[in-house]
Order: sequence, then C-alpha cells, then structure tokens
Amino acid sequence: MTIPTSESTKFVDVPNVSDNGSSKPGWAASLELEFESRQGLTRMTHSHHRGPLRVQRAFQETDGSCHVYMLHPPGGVVAGDELVINIVAKAGTHAVLTTPAAGKFYRVLANKQPQTQKNILLVKSAGLMEWLPQETIFFRDVNARMETHIQLEGSAQFVGWEINCLGRRASGEIFDAGSVRQELNVSRDGKLLHRELIRLQAGQDNPSQQSRWGLAGQHVFGTLVAVLPFELMGYEEYSAVPLQEQLMAMLSRDAAAPYWGVTLKSGVLLVRYLGASSQRCREGFSAIRKMLISNVRQVDIVEPRIWST
Repeated sequence: MTIPTSESTKFVDVPNVSDNGSSKPGWAASLELEFESRQGLTRMTHSHHRGPLRVQRAFQETDGSCHVYMLHPPGGVVAGDELVINIVAKAGTHAVLTTPAAGKFYRVLANKQPQTQKNILLVKSAGLMEWLPQETIFFRDVNARMETHIQLEGSAQFVGWEINCLGRRASGEIFDAGSVRQELNVSRDGKLLHRELIRLQAGQDNPSQQSRWGLAGQHVFGTLVAVLPFELMGYEEYSAVPLQEQLMAMLSRDAAAPYWGVTLKSGVLLVRYLGASSQRCREGFSAIRKMLISNVRQVDIVEPRIWST
C-alpha cells in the first residue's frame, strides 16, 4: 500500500486483479482525484479510475467549492470486492465529495470472502475537504472491512462523516449475522491525532449490539469528524464546553434520536449519533456542517444538490 506523502502526490496501489477476468472473485477498483485552486475556484484537475468506480458529475458552486459525485455502478460491494479511493485536495481548494445514493455491502454467502473499501483523503495546507457520503447499508451476512485515513498537512482542514445502517429494517431484515470492521485514522504532518476501530460481530445475543455500552439495540450509528481552526472560532482547547453545548442544543431538539454525543479533543471534533433513522442522522450532521463551514469560510455554504432529488 502506498500512502500519499507531502513530497509528492502518490496513490494507493490496487491489487493486480483483472476486470473481472481472474479466478479471484470480486472486483478490484480504484478512483483517483486531485483538486487545485485556479483563479479563486476549486477545479478537479485529475481523475483516473480503474474498474467500477466513476465520477458521475463535478459541479462548480457559488461558494467557490467543487462538488463531486462518486458513483459505484454495480450498486453494492460483494464478496471479494476491493475498492480504493484516493482524494487529494491541494492548497487553497474546497473540495466536497458525496455519493448519489446509499452505499451497500451485500451478503457474502458461503465463501465468506471479505468486502473491503479503503479511503485515503489527503488535504494540503490551506485546503479544505468535505467527505459527505450518503449512508452505508450493511446487509445481513456481510463480511465488511472499511478504512478511512485522513491525512492533513500544515493548516489543512477537514469535515466528514460516515453513517452506517445495520440490516434493512424497512424490508424486515435485521442484522443478526455477519461482521463489520471499520477503522478511522486522522493525522496532521505525520502525527496521529485520532484513531478508532469498530469491530462488530452480529448476533441477537451479542452484548455489543444490545447493551447500553454498545449499540443499545439501535441499528443506525454515525460519526462526524471535523478538524478546523477552532481557536479562531473562539473555542480554545480547554474551553470547548461552549461549542459542545451549542451543538448538543442543536441536536437534542428531536426526542426521537435517543443518543447524540459531542467531544472536542486535540483539535478534533467528534459528533456521534446512535438511533433508528439515517435521515435524522444526516440532517443533524448537515446542520453542524453548515454551521462550522460557514463560520470558517464566511460564505453561504451550498448543499450538494443530489441530496434534494
């Protein structure tokens, strides 16, 4: 695996699997994107894909940002799939990445081959990246492996989220079999700022799903991560309570969402959701995203238009 470094832009290598001509099951697919600032606007200057990963559309928005919709044409990740996404936002850019629909990890059946997705998100100094995919649905009997590496340089900024749904409750499917492993790493100039790892082995009697210290019987959980100049917004490291209280006041208006949490430590803001509605989770995260980015950029922030369709 090759990780982007400050000396030059490099991309993660994808395993040598043909499209899809080898005996190994699943797809090996990659997507590489680069953004540069030109005449005060963010432009997508490099796009390269291999296998079933695409850019559906890039939009130039009135707030100076570039919105890109990432598309996975098969519609879901199956056994043996290996997806790698590399995004580089260079100095002075404001890149917004989202998806046109929910991501899906399908059941793997008998072979139990893992399904993997790796996201490498590199932001150069004075750049801002927003990673805002729609929710990911984990079907019953998945063997899902997800990694997200957020690498910041200098004064780089980042806002992003992951929203996860276990099973398909609308279809009557509960998540009583399968496993999910989800890893998140945030670093600046090579120094680790935050790391977390979720390992979930499904089962009706599994305490990690049913206990209050785990998922408390809920099937939707999400995390928003923001790394911004909070000190310039009036929130010093040891006076973070006002920001936490402000955000919790925004989120706690909905009694249907039993669990929200907000922490700010080492310059990394984490907002957690645990409940029963991916829509409510995204609405809460979107409100926080709008408030934070508007304060930092001093402009009216544009929502991805695909969210309204």
